[in-house]
Amino acid sequence: MPIRRLGALEDLIGQINDLAESLEDQISQANDEISSGVDSVNEILETIDSLNERISSLSNSGQSTADLEDELNSALVDLSEYMEITTFKNSDGSTKVYSASGQVLVDSEAHLLSTETAADGTVSIIVNGSDITNKLHDGDTRSAG
Repeated sequence: MPIRRLGALEDLIGQINDLAESLEDQISQANDEISSGVDSVNEILETIDSLNERISSLSNSGQSTADLEDELNSALVDLSEYMEITTFKNSDGSTKVYSASGQVLVDSEAHLLSTETAADGTVSIIVNGSDITNKLHDGDTRSAG
């Protein structure tokens, strides 16, 4: 009888170890996806910043910015797929972009996101020194003027 119990206990330990390994793999995959998403958002923020500079320059010289504004709108839609945003149009035609929690993402420059990993393995998303992880929502553009 004790040998059967020992075998059952070994089987249980093996199952627990398999579950722990699977959970670690899932956490690692989720962290990789977060990092990839942050990289994608940063590329979009840099695109918006670049378009803002070009729009402002052309607007100040009296030239048409229609094509660039179409590109800007497309970039804003792309960004809204990652996070809820609010936008404000400046008098020079450029656009300020804020997160739903009010963190500036693009004004006179792009404010890029970063990630921090805590000792327990949880990953946080940071912008302007503030943790915005819990303030992120499903993408949905909110435009204010």
